[in-house]
Amino acid sequence: MQWDFSYVYFLSVTGNVGAFQGRKMFLKDFLKDFPDFGFSVMDTTYGYNQTKFSGYLTANRGHCECIMELYHEENYSIVEIARELKVSKQAIYDNLKKSDKILREYEAKLGLMWS
Repeated sequence: MQWDFSYVYFLSVTGNVGAFQGRKMFLKDFLKDFPDFGFSVMDTTYGYNQTKFSGYLTANRGHCECIMELYHEENYSIVEIARELKVSKQAIYDNLKKSDKILREYEAKLGLMWS
């Protein structure tokens, strides 16, 4: 994980396309300040060395629209990811399989499948 380039954006206005209004903080600071949070992922975007999660954050008895932007450089094993995120290897495996299935469904719907 590239901690220096991973951020959390708290959006103050829902649906404000093209402009950012809210608060931006480093992911490492967010994890320190909000140890008990819930995040409902509504959309996931993958790019070169980047994963972006958009959704709704619940913390400290409040909620807001939120984007988590994660940058990574290495190819981690399931064990390394589980250790980094402090979750089980099975949880990582299940999420990878679920993500793979969703991506394949999108590829099929969009006609992006190559044989």
